[in-house]
Amino acid sequence: MTIDNCITILDTLLHTELQEHYDNSGAQIVFGGMEVRSILIALDIDRSVVEEAIRKKCQLILVHHPVFFHPVTKIDASNPASSLLIDIIDKRISVYAAHTNLDKLYYDKLATVLGLHNTELLYPAGDMKGSSQAGYGVISRLDEPVPLISLLDMVRSKLNLDFLVYAGDPGIQCSRIAVLNGAGGRFIEDAIAEHGADCVITGDVGHHQAKYASVSGAAVIDAGHFGTEVVMLGFLRDQIADCLTNTRDGKDIRIDISESEQNPMSLFSRTDNE
Repeated sequence: MTIDNCITILDTLLHTELQEHYDNSGAQIVFGGMEVRSILIALDIDRSVVEEAIRKKCQLILVHHPVFFHPVTKIDASNPASSLLIDIIDKRISVYAAHTNLDKLYYDKLATVLGLHNTELLYPAGDMKGSSQAGYGVISRLDEPVPLISLLDMVRSKLNLDFLVYAGDPGIQCSRIAVLNGAGGRFIEDAIAEHGADCVITGDVGHHQAKYASVSGAAVIDAGHFGTEVVMLGFLRDQIADCLTNTRDGKDIRIDISESEQNPMSLFSRTDNE
């Protein structure tokens, strides 16, 4: 299968029409006519991901976060970002991004990983052919309330994280859980005030959003941007693999999730320095 045909399939499968106006999902770097034998999936383009793609002889890197949000005005080999682009182009690796359209398609995947059921779409957004639902996040109604401390333990374990950041009384009883992957902090006030959430699980939570939750008697669990989005990659790989399996030229394409990409955030404590 050529890069051109692969891009056409991805555009349809991942509904690029759902992306937000500020987004740049879709083909980023294209070497038309090249045969695709191996695809690497990651959240971001960074040095480790590029080197892994080169090592695995990938012809396509599929990322969640676009390489280009703004016009490129200069490429300087001494600049780390430019250096990555030079290496990608030198090795003739194409790049495709699925960003806000994937968020809207996979609005319930984080809740699935967390084992939360009885969910409803939280914020409908965008029109998608052949489907009635797309948007951001879900709200889950638990059969029985659980204390925040139990939710913290469950989230850390299910997402395989070293740490979480949270706001709220650890003993608060939670029964309506809002779940949004990525930068969901901006939805916190509305999730609590309009949807009755007593706990919001998301990433990139700001001071004022955490404070709002606390004074409202609710809670917030910040599992990080990376932690709440990397779980989508397995679903993405499986969906693409299922689709390509049904094509004559795509059934033998290898699809890997990056093994080298790491959470950029770490937790520092005094014991780290002792």
